[in-house]
Amino acid sequence: MIVNQKWDSTNDETNKLNYLFESSSLLPSDLINYPNQIGGHGLLFGNKCKILYSHVQSTIYKPIQHYPKGPHELEFYQRLFDPNCNDSVLVELRKFVPDFYGLYRDSEQKRELIYIDLLMY
Repeated sequence: MIVNQKWDSTNDETNKLNYLFESSSLLPSDLINYPNQIGGHGLLFGNKCKILYSHVQSTIYKPIQHYPKGPHELEFYQRLFDPNCNDSVLVELRKFVPDFYGLYRDSEQKRELIYIDLLMY
């Protein structure tokens, strides 16, 4: 899985979406639909976005939204959790954001998902 690769912000939407597909890994097979709302996604329309949950790992797989929101969210997570990040604000912000583990591809639904910790505070 490629987590730290970034695309050039001058690329068009198609190139950004191609980047997402090329940098993802296949989903594990033991996931279930998550029954609760997370960050505004989920319950309002009956979990149409199909957030997935791993009980074993206590993590979620959240679908990437359409351009521009989804690619920008992914780029944010990648910058925030880049092991070479030396921006003190971003390093401090990590304490308040779910851990990011990468990008996964749901081959059945033909979509990409962000793999993050499920924070239960």
